[in-house]
Amino acid sequence: MRCVTAKRTCGGYENDEKVVIQQYGRPDNTPGSTTKSIGRKCSLPVRERLPGTNILASDNSPIEVPDKAVDEFALQAFVYDFCVHSTSQALSRGFLGRLEARLRRLGWKSDLAKACGLVALAKHGISLNRPHLSLRAEKLYQDLVASLAVEIQHPPATLANKEDKALVALLLGLYEIIAADDLRPSNHNVHARGVAAMLGVRNSPLELLQAVQGGQSLGALGGAVHNTGLLTPPIASSSDQALDPLLSILGSIWERNNSTINTTAEILVLRDEAMRLNDMFSKWEEAQPNDFKPSTVGSMTGRGVYFDYGVGSWPGKVDTYFDFYVAGVWNAYRAARLLLVDLILQLSDTIDDGTDHDAELDVVLHVLEDMLSSIPYHLAEDVHAFLRDSDSNSSIANPGRSVGGLLLMHSMHVVSNLVIINPQIRSHMKKCLVWMKQNMGIGLASLLANVGIFWS
Repeated sequence: MRCVTAKRTCGGYENDEKVVIQQYGRPDNTPGSTTKSIGRKCSLPVRERLPGTNILASDNSPIEVPDKAVDEFALQAFVYDFCVHSTSQALSRGFLGRLEARLRRLGWKSDLAKACGLVALAKHGISLNRPHLSLRAEKLYQDLVASLAVEIQHPPATLANKEDKALVALLLGLYEIIAADDLRPSNHNVHARGVAAMLGVRNSPLELLQAVQGGQSLGALGGAVHNTGLLTPPIASSSDQALDPLLSILGSIWERNNSTINTTAEILVLRDEAMRLNDMFSKWEEAQPNDFKPSTVGSMTGRGVYFDYGVGSWPGKVDTYFDFYVAGVWNAYRAARLLLVDLILQLSDTIDDGTDHDAELDVVLHVLEDMLSSIPYHLAEDVHAFLRDSDSNSSIANPGRSVGGLLLMHSMHVVSNLVIINPQIRSHMKKCLVWMKQNMGIGLASLLANVGIFWS
């Protein structure tokens, strides 16, 4: 695997350790270390057929790149593809933004570095059509799983070591998301339970992700999850600006609808609760500061028939965001809001109370338009270049960082399964999910295109 650096494309080196210190800084943070990010975009091309034949090109790393360098470049590629450093603590929590500092402390030969590298190897094995990278990732994965199993049975004594192992477990879960396919559905929940065992917390996705995302120590969860919130903007100063509690209420309503609702009276009570929650979601959107809201930078012109629209090319406005974390929060809100409206309409139809739901249908149009307008930001390397070249490219030609697809896929999966959504739009979203696997290396995205909504 080669990675684009500031000066040249990486090749082979006689002294790999020297190169690592120059690019990463000294692992022990001794004098001479650097704070320059190690993240580099992988420049290894997609493996394609040889010109004029049906024969695929050789599936090997460039001959001048030794195995040690491959691991080094994979680590660089991981940081580029998955780590979002927040440039404003008031607006964004970033995504795995603190991971790079831990890598500098632990060194490039640590289990944490290996876990990052195997995620990148698996991702590029898929997106570049290079199975040898996937096989290399699988071997690293098996080695780290064996080590992690011991750690779960005998947790590390110190908090720092516990945090490091918890991060390894979460990265193995991310690997499961990347590597998932029809023969091997994702087992990332297994790793979530492992993290919970080591940290002594409930196996809740929000709690476990908060451990990685937030400013709190991994071992100091306690009430921090509920006080700050993974999906609550850091700038939030009131309950109207907190999204996490609303998602928790929605989860409760969803579960009750699927398990305990039997009589008309119970359905009416649940429908009224759902409508009150819909009002709370509306207040959340209105309460967000302008800096946290999306900005419209252009538009896509409709042409042809809907099923011909390529990924990112659905007609309408195109928005950008402060960063991927902020975009992910907005789309989590949108998916939740659309799911809730879908549920309200279903409950109302069940009791046939004749209620006018024009306001809810207006919400669907508004929220869905905003989600569609976010797709180029999440999936394209450069939104402005994508807009500039939209007349010549029917779909996104230059995929962006994988974190963009990662933070969009579950929201898109939910919306693509709602009956209130136009079937053509649902089909387009499923096309986007399949595209995420082929171009961003996220295997689970393709699986989600073919399954119904699940709640965890």
